[in-house]
Amino acid sequence: MVKYIVEQYDNLNYSVDFKLLDMKAPLFSAIASNKFRIADLLIQNGADINYELNYLNILYYLDSNNFLNKNNLKYILNNGFNVKNIDSYLINNFSDDIIKLIFKYATYNKLFILGLLDLYKNKKPLSTKKLREIMDEENNKLKVENDFYMEAIDKEDYNKLVPFFITIMIIIKKGKINNHSGKKYDFVQKIKDRSLSFTIDDKTINTYTVANIDRIREDIKMLIKEGAKEKITDYVEEHCIEVKELNTSDFDLLIYAIENTPDNQNGLIMILYLIVFAKYHNFNYFIKDGDSFKTPLTAAVGNNKFLSAEFLIDNGAEIDYKFVDPENNNISYNCLNYYYDNNKLNKENLKYILTGEHTFPAVVDTPLIEKLINNNDNEMAEYLIIKVRSLINFNLYKTAIMNRNIDMVDKLYDIDPRGLESVKDIADILIDLGAEDDIVDTCLSKIRDPKLNLYLSEFLKDYCQYCY
Repeated sequence: MVKYIVEQYDNLNYSVDFKLLDMKAPLFSAIASNKFRIADLLIQNGADINYELNYLNILYYLDSNNFLNKNNLKYILNNGFNVKNIDSYLINNFSDDIIKLIFKYATYNKLFILGLLDLYKNKKPLSTKKLREIMDEENNKLKVENDFYMEAIDKEDYNKLVPFFITIMIIIKKGKINNHSGKKYDFVQKIKDRSLSFTIDDKTINTYTVANIDRIREDIKMLIKEGAKEKITDYVEEHCIEVKELNTSDFDLLIYAIENTPDNQNGLIMILYLIVFAKYHNFNYFIKDGDSFKTPLTAAVGNNKFLSAEFLIDNGAEIDYKFVDPENNNISYNCLNYYYDNNKLNKENLKYILTGEHTFPAVVDTPLIEKLINNNDNEMAEYLIIKVRSLINFNLYKTAIMNRNIDMVDKLYDIDPRGLESVKDIADILIDLGAEDDIVDTCLSKIRDPKLNLYLSEFLKDYCQYCY
């Protein structure tokens, strides 16, 4: 009966809107119900397994409607479905078992084997080069974006990664996924421990990994500190490794060298050696630094390595590097706040940032100065205020007084162009805080400027019970 009905249709690639049941297509419905004999009949009479229903291919349709299972997936892959339509979005949503099945049947499947047999059967000449091209094309049928690997690595969703093992290793080796060697080795260790649902033979694993990598990394770090370029070369050749393999999400050879070599000609020679030897082509990348991040340039400036900083900038390092925090997508762009929040701001690099020949994205603002005053970093606070005198205001005096930073009160008054108006600000703050301990006595006894002390005493005489 079904065969008779099917044969009456001129076109089986259509959809019907069932209102409450949504859109349906004959072949999609047959496969969704695992009725493969009917699906065979539909395909034999012209139904296209690559037909798109409302722009969705059959895998999207089955997955979004919870109809996808091992049986119908196997049927789809063995009956001409274009696996290039399997994208990273689908793979991210698939279970580990489904991914494993895709790799088993999507490449070198029945249609591929039959195609090769047909070539031989018809005695068509097939050179070694042509056969290699056919095999390469088959291997590249599944196109998975690097974002998929990155997401799986970051989430440590290693079961999803195992079918892509060789692809991942090649991508990391080529530098397409930077500084993820640490997670890579976590992944490899889980495979070796048999703690994942897949297994890969040791020979394949050893081809793409370095034994004793943690010890090797420590040895290379020691040689970098010693400035022993020739020893590094010999060591790397002896252990047959690529030095960039030592980089992880929170360790980078170049950044380590910048931070741990002297800022002179010898140090710069070691940095240049590593750039060439480890094949660094780009200085605009970051690694994790606790809850923050660092780049080659921030490492140089943050450690007062200004010779290295100049070299990096001259060779393409972005002084306004934009870091996107994956947690909240905020972009860190004010380098002064960055260095201060990471305990890397000091008088030397503050001067370099603000007065050097390069225009850093440095914003001198009140919140930063308040942070400095709170922590008694008075010299840096004074330096910034002198650069931007307009920032002197009531809140800066209040911050200084509340933190008993009376030395900063003197400095602010000395810089403040407002004269008696600033004295009134100080007096108002003291009156407001007068009930707190001995704030007024402390302030008056520690202020060094005799004129300010006299003015304050006069202002406070009418308002404060502590002054007569």
